[in-house]
Amino acid sequence: AEPLPADAPPPVDAPRITRDLFYSWGKTCTVRQIQKKFEDMVEAARGNNRSVIAEMAAQGYKDYAAFERSCPQFPLTCWPSELGELGSGVVLYFHFLTLLA
Repeated sequence: AEPLPADAPPPVDAPRITRDLFYSWGKTCTVRQIQKKFEDMVEAARGNNRSVIAEMAAQGYKDYAAFERSCPQFPLTCWPSELGELGSGVVLYFHFLTLLA
């Protein structure tokens, strides 16, 4: 697929930009435990011989944002090593803060 030119009109099914859309986007952008649930979905997609996007639709998710909202947030009191799916820098940062305390 070729990239769209910069002056291309927005897609027909693009959501209307409203305050509610920004509010829901802000809720979606919280730190969530996605990795395990996504890996399970990838395995299900392989087992059903379809793409991850098709599997997401088959499981009732409208799009990735809907899937992401269904994932649990990290608990505030979780161990820093549980944050590994966010990147090693996050884990090291919180271990460093523990060392300073």
